[in-house]
Amino acid sequence: GDVLACLGAFMATHALLTGVTSERLRSVCFTVADWLRQSDSSSFRVASWMESRRVCRFCGAAHLNHARIAAYLGDHAVKNRTAFYNNLLELQHIREPKPFFAKLCMMVAKMNTPVFRLELLQYVLGLDCRFSLEALRACLHFALECSERLAHGSEPEAVLVDAPEAGGDHLGRNSSAASSAEGGPRMGFRRFTS
Repeated sequence: GDVLACLGAFMATHALLTGVTSERLRSVCFTVADWLRQSDSSSFRVASWMESRRVCRFCGAAHLNHARIAAYLGDHAVKNRTAFYNNLLELQHIREPKPFFAKLCMMVAKMNTPVFRLELLQYVLGLDCRFSLEALRACLHFALECSERLAHGSEPEAVLVDAPEAGGDHLGRNSSAASSAEGGPRMGFRRFTS
């Protein structure tokens, strides 16, 4: 819990300050806009729901989709992703950590069972599938707390530079989040439908 939040905050902050998030946000905005462009088709939305049961691009495991099919048959998924897209456009213009993480905290606070949106945020921030919605919320809140304390010239309770090394998460596993910060997962995000 705490170690994962610390690692995630470190990786997300590193991705932001090195410009990685800026490039990935542009790609992700294209992906979401493409989904919205096709979302008038109910068959496309159903196919999108089915596609979200695919094998995870991070770990190779088959993650079950908890999204309700009813959300895709109606306009709920479209409304969620339209709001998500508008928030991503706003994020593209934010460069400072404090407002950036504050915006992200607001975004994830409103999510219930995201699949597509969660995976895109994991990619943008250089994180992997260990960062569930709950874990993502924790690491973003920690990143926001650190940025707020540093903005006021005070030390955060846990200093980010003491976070686990990029090569591992201190839990005996190599962190694929680390490789994400370099070149990101080798994914075809423009082909996402879910």
